[in-house]
Amino acid sequence: MKHVKLYEQFIDEASVRTDKYGNHLEPQFKKGDKITYHGAPGKIDGVNKGHGGKYTYDVSYKAHDGKLSGYQTFVDNKSDQIELLEGFINEASVSLDKSLHAKILKFIDSIKTYMDVYDEDDLEEIMLNTRENGDVGSETTGREDIKEAQRVQKLIKKKFPDLIVSIEEVDEWVHLNIQAPKVPVYKYRYRKADPKTGQGFSETFNTFDEMLKKRKTFVEGVDWKDVKKKLDKITDYPENEYDGTQASDKIVISKVGDEGNDWGYDFYVYKLKEED
Repeated sequence: MKHVKLYEQFIDEASVRTDKYGNHLEPQFKKGDKITYHGAPGKIDGVNKGHGGKYTYDVSYKAHDGKLSGYQTFVDNKSDQIELLEGFINEASVSLDKSLHAKILKFIDSIKTYMDVYDEDDLEEIMLNTRENGDVGSETTGREDIKEAQRVQKLIKKKFPDLIVSIEEVDEWVHLNIQAPKVPVYKYRYRKADPKTGQGFSETFNTFDEMLKKRKTFVEGVDWKDVKKKLDKITDYPENEYDGTQASDKIVISKVGDEGNDWGYDFYVYKLKEED
């Protein structure tokens, strides 16, 4: 691994908080971020705030042919040398189990690919990359490299069907990213609605307990233990909420006329799942 310290952050000025002198109050990157530097895979090793409010970034990256020097200084954001790797932005990472991680590396070694493993100690993902047949001058990938990534992807998916295995092209580089299965994120929605018009209101909660704490006594006579069992059994989310989530069928917890319900509304709860 080579190391480079990058000066000045490459950033959309309109999206960053600044002081009255225009100095940035927050960095663009954080330590551990996966990045590409001229298309080569790397990561942020350190973030430092220098004089004048400018941030410096210590970056390690993997270079093959000497095109990338070990130290660079940048003073503007016009050349886009460093970028966050797509797929790592605003996503919660799920680590690979150490035992599974070792099995995957052993399997990769057995299939005799010329793609390189970027960081064998990274448990968040296993990244293979190559630009063996890429065109450095025109920054385009090679057909042979894409075919090799597809071959390796097919073999890994057959051996480990639950893994997320994706191919990414960055300039002349071909990356093969291997990640643990995505952990589903569920939310819970509490809704009251007029039985005739359907109008009413709804609230969304991050957990069942959060919903229970606020709405347990809103309507009397609800068997919340039974409601929780029904919610836990849900596996189908047929309704698109058009907010990035899919909704399950609604579970009725109280209808107009039920004992303890003198609100004139029907009450429901249901689960939300992030869109695949």
